[in-house]
Amino acid sequence: MPNALNASTVDKAAQTAEKAVPTVEKAAQNVDKAAPTADPVKQATAALMQWRKDWENRDFERFSAHHAAEFRVEGADRERFLERKRAIFEHRPWHRIRLSEVLWIVDGSNPTRLTVQFVQDYESAAWSERSRKEQRWAREADGWRLIGEQEAPLPDPVGSRRAAR
Repeated sequence: MPNALNASTVDKAAQTAEKAVPTVEKAAQNVDKAAPTADPVKQATAALMQWRKDWENRDFERFSAHHAAEFRVEGADRERFLERKRAIFEHRPWHRIRLSEVLWIVDGSNPTRLTVQFVQDYESAAWSERSRKEQRWAREADGWRLIGEQEAPLPDPVGSRRAAR
């Protein structure tokens, strides 16, 4: 009987399979972590929506966590930018942020870097502004982070209010 299996062969095969289970489970976890590469726009969109929510909720710690160490805006580094935002969070009891006309730009050669353009409507008790914003996002080990942004004001909607920032 050339294909016969004895108990020893079956035991060895079972032991080998049991040893492989943790390796397979670890590989599955790594696939889950790498999933953003499967659909980077979907993952980055979720990060963008969380950024908006954390900003609107005035959750400074969570808001600041969306900004990578390399973040730059208008010549300011991350720390200077966040100092300014902290002051806004502290002095404005509420604000509302709406995003529309969201368009992602994907560089096919580098799916770990994405650019998003959108119209942002910002409103608070002291300030109202409509602007076109462009943000650059990068995928890091633990998720998508902002690495830069540019903003250009758009004409004020009827009835908007502007005040000193």
